[in-house]
Order: sequence, then C-alpha cells, then structure tokens
Amino acid sequence: VLQVADQPSFSTLAYENTTLGAGVFADIASLPSEGLYYWRVRARFANGSFSAWSAVDQFVVDVP
Repeated sequence: VLQVADQPSFSTLAYENTTLGAGVFADIASLPSEGLYYWRVRARFANGSFSAWSAVDQFVVDVP
C-alpha cells in the first residue's frame, strides 16, 4: 500500500494505491497541485494482514 498526503498526519490522502507489487512503479501524475507531499508504504502479506507503516518521508512537486 502506498499513500501520499499533503500533511504528515495523512488525515486526507492525495493518492493511494493498494495494488502495487515488487518492481512496480506508482504513477502519481494525478496529484492535485505543486507543493510538499508526504509518503509512506506498508506490505500486505499473503494471509491478508499488513505490516506496520514505513517511516514517513517527503518530496516536492515543482512543475516549471
């Protein structure tokens, strides 16, 4: 699971993908605007349970 939000609390998501697999890239071109975003990931195991969320990191969308 990949989540992207515009605040580190992830109270409102700008993007979420629950179907990513190993070696698959996420297309986040649909983000609503330029600015600072936060992201985190977690794994879904074969039995349907989830890992803990990763550490939160950030990136900037800057369109020329």
